[in-house]
Amino acid sequence: MHILGLFNSLPYAGQYIITAALFTFILFIFKYLSEITHGIVIRIGDRKNIGDNSWIKLIGKNSFLCSFLFMVLTMFLASSANVIMEALNLQHPTLNTLFYRVLNAFSIITVSITLSALLGVMSDRFEKSINLPVKGLVQAIKIIIWIITIILAISTLTNKDPAYLIGGLTALSAILIMIFQNAILGLVSGFQLILNDLVRVGDWIVMPNQNADGEVIDILLTTVRVRNWDNTIVNIPANSFISTAFTNWRGMSESGGRRIKRSINIDMKSIHFLNDADIEKLEKFNLLREYLEKKKKQIRETNTGADEYNARRLSNIGTFRAYCLEYLKHNRNISRNFTCMVRQLAPTTEGLPLEIYCFCNNTDWVYYEGVQSDIFDHLLSVISVFDLKVYQKFGQE
Repeated sequence: MHILGLFNSLPYAGQYIITAALFTFILFIFKYLSEITHGIVIRIGDRKNIGDNSWIKLIGKNSFLCSFLFMVLTMFLASSANVIMEALNLQHPTLNTLFYRVLNAFSIITVSITLSALLGVMSDRFEKSINLPVKGLVQAIKIIIWIITIILAISTLTNKDPAYLIGGLTALSAILIMIFQNAILGLVSGFQLILNDLVRVGDWIVMPNQNADGEVIDILLTTVRVRNWDNTIVNIPANSFISTAFTNWRGMSESGGRRIKRSINIDMKSIHFLNDADIEKLEKFNLLREYLEKKKKQIRETNTGADEYNARRLSNIGTFRAYCLEYLKHNRNISRNFTCMVRQLAPTTEGLPLEIYCFCNNTDWVYYEGVQSDIFDHLLSVISVFDLKVYQKFGQE
């Protein structure tokens, strides 16, 4: 009572300064208690060796419990402010009203902090299980929450209707757009990325003008982060994906097949018809036996009555092309669900291109390159059996 009497003997300014310090001290105590509780939860999660994606770990990571307890205690303090002011015999209406408004505005801010922490928990929890850029969506929701929070907080402090403040912002919108045009452009582009599902975390994208060729590791509202195959990180503005062409290999990954499209240039000087000895030698290939039997029958039927110049004959290039196709069809690493063919392209000064066109049934890069190399290792090694030569610009006889 002696302390209360001493307090009441002070001038109004001193009383309200001490009261403000008291409220601030109480808020610090509340914050400290919230952090202690938050630390206990983290230790419980560490001791029980719970996974990083568990609710306890995510709540600790995003400080949700700390924010929630502080919000509850702050709201309790704001609701009890009237009782405390009466107990201290503070009767100045203007200053009392200011205290109430500041505490209510602060309570609104703590609610937004808690909601942001909760959104962080949900984002981390479902980021990998939902095929959507969750982080970008969460950031968009957070921006909306904080815009509403600022309007409500200012409205509480000034005792003005929120619609009045929104009307004032509308008048300043043209100036705000000019000042923050780059940020607004990035924001709109980020929404377009999210709504149109142009990129996802895990997609392999190629954007040459940004030196990006790698995996998308994070999608924020205005920025997309890409880890290149040399482990460098590229931060690409979201509007670049709207204004610039880029390649997304997601379709290839989801299809389960990755295209092999590569040519062997045949030296055209080595192309010739097969004689009986050549055919007998090639019939030893199991992959060619059925093809040669079928072709010989067709040729006998077609050549009946034909002269020497119009008669059909087997060529080494055609037989090699048939062998390549059969080899691909019998290769267990080649998908049966996609186009598989071997074709001749237009002859060039560097020989006759024989193109292999098929799809590997595994989209993993390392596995794919191994399959592709094995195919061409074999074809380049066996080509001499067909008396064909691979064209080389240098070293030609």
